[in-house]
Amino acid sequence: MSHPPSHCGNCEAPLTGPYCAQCGQSAHESARSMHALFHDGWHSLTHLDGRLWRTLWLLLVKPGEVSRQFVANRRASFIPPFRLYLVISLVFFGLIGVSHHEDIIHISMKPSEQATVCGNVKTNLPWMADRLRATCLKVVADGGASLSSMFLASLPRAMFLFLPLIAAGMLLLYWRPRRWYVEHLVFFLHNHSAAFLMASVPMLLQLLARAVPALQAAFYVLELGVFFWLVAYLYLAMRRFYGQGRARTLAKLAVIGVFYALSLVLMIGFTAIFSAMSL
Repeated sequence: MSHPPSHCGNCEAPLTGPYCAQCGQSAHESARSMHALFHDGWHSLTHLDGRLWRTLWLLLVKPGEVSRQFVANRRASFIPPFRLYLVISLVFFGLIGVSHHEDIIHISMKPSEQATVCGNVKTNLPWMADRLRATCLKVVADGGASLSSMFLASLPRAMFLFLPLIAAGMLLLYWRPRRWYVEHLVFFLHNHSAAFLMASVPMLLQLLARAVPALQAAFYVLELGVFFWLVAYLYLAMRRFYGQGRARTLAKLAVIGVFYALSLVLMIGFTAIFSAMSL
């Protein structure tokens, strides 16, 4: 019968329990043991699943509650906000690429018109003129497919940079009692995760409607329903997380809605320009 190890196999620190106090590695059998292999896999799977489903359930049924508990330092029960956002946004933007790729940028132009249109591209910066004309010719030649692909590839990164800007705007709306910037950032990471998750449902239905056209009407109804749900969701999330009254929350919701819409338009515009210059 083998004796339990006295030192961690990873960092050589003395063991005082079933896990190393220095690096966190489990102190059970060798990695060459089948039991250890399946034990690690099962523990990781059930631990992740438990936190994942708890996070998603509370995120959808109690707007603002995951953010409220997270900033109250009850973090171990939930998926970290950045990880949650990255996973859900990966699914969301992937679905946009599959379901809306042809609708984003589509250019139909006769070959005889291409040189004329792109030849009229002018700028006060000579070094940029040739680049813009070359980009123009490439975009009109493939009907905008290359620009659409570049735009979709750049959009997740732009959105990731966009969130901290929106969170900074909340500092002006909630300055008394004072809130830390990171609290606003966590709030928006969770709200965007919920929004991306719900917005993915109509896109899945739209993909299904391509095979079953009768579902197209249901897609439009669901898309409208998700929009109104998102407005109500943000209001409820702000009420629960920030704890202010109905009238004040509605007023701040209107302000952040306008600020969000304007910032989103600018972000999409800059992303389109960046995508065109990157071709």
